[in-house]
Amino acid sequence: MHILNFNRAAFDPKAGLKYMLGVAIVIAASLVIEFPWFACGVSALLIWLTNVPGPRSARLKGMATYIVIGALLVGLGFVLAGTFWPWVISMLVAAFIGTYAMIEGPRGFQVGWCLICWFYCLPLLDIGSIPWDILNAHLLGSIVMFAIIALLSAKEDATEELAPPAEKPGVPFVASYATTVALVMAIGTALGGWWLKSDPTLILQASLMILMPSVLGTWVVAVDRIIGLILGILAGAVLGQFFGFGTAVEIIVWLVASFGLVSTMNVNASLAVFWFVLPFSAAWGILESEAFHELGNERIVAEVIGVVLAGIAVSMRARLARMFVKPAQ
Repeated sequence: MHILNFNRAAFDPKAGLKYMLGVAIVIAASLVIEFPWFACGVSALLIWLTNVPGPRSARLKGMATYIVIGALLVGLGFVLAGTFWPWVISMLVAAFIGTYAMIEGPRGFQVGWCLICWFYCLPLLDIGSIPWDILNAHLLGSIVMFAIIALLSAKEDATEELAPPAEKPGVPFVASYATTVALVMAIGTALGGWWLKSDPTLILQASLMILMPSVLGTWVVAVDRIIGLILGILAGAVLGQFFGFGTAVEIIVWLVASFGLVSTMNVNASLAVFWFVLPFSAAWGILESEAFHELGNERIVAEVIGVVLAGIAVSMRARLARMFVKPAQ
């Protein structure tokens, strides 16, 4: 793996367009019903990411799992709202269980990863004040996107159902990796709660997005992610300053970023992070210069801390593995 290595063959504008149209339908429905459109959009994105290539029945089952468990996590998030140590411990447990789902193969890993993301987003969605609105938003965003994906995949070749199942990792590997992710997420949650003013999830976001079993892979994605983050903050600032940021502009930027994110997510991590950060930093761009700099600087520092935390964790895991695992004779 190399820094800023762009896999141009992985650019998928067709997938980006499908997702953007799906998000447009979700947001339009949320505005008509008066559900929080942002929460609808987050859940729609996460259920789209669970759609790992494979047999259609397995894909739909994975997405249905996300919908049901995601709804249960809304209830848990409401109970934990406003707490500190209970939330840190819950994040530790949720991250372990979500990562351990990789025992079921790539699909299990992706569904578990998306559920971890949904859980840590709940405080940002004001779960303590509007739990029913967030639950309804989750169900609307995920079910509408589920239906869209189901319709788009209805004409797939039935022989795809006969494809061999993906290879599943062993228990020792999964347990050690899940423990690493859980500890990093718990530490990131605690550090964010103690220190960050704008968004307490920034450190754990950065860590979760780059953590890989491979030490080299983690550090390469980390550098790419920081580059994309800085570019996204700068581009968002320009958008916010020149165009303002009312609801209409916010939705347009969200849709454009949705297309960019899905179509380039497998091209390079810096591009995916750029599109992910853009809608948030554009909202900051309308702030006074001092407030914008404070938010931007906090995000960059939190990103670096999350990256270093993840890098140290995977490096220590690799070192421990070399110490305790005997090489094959």
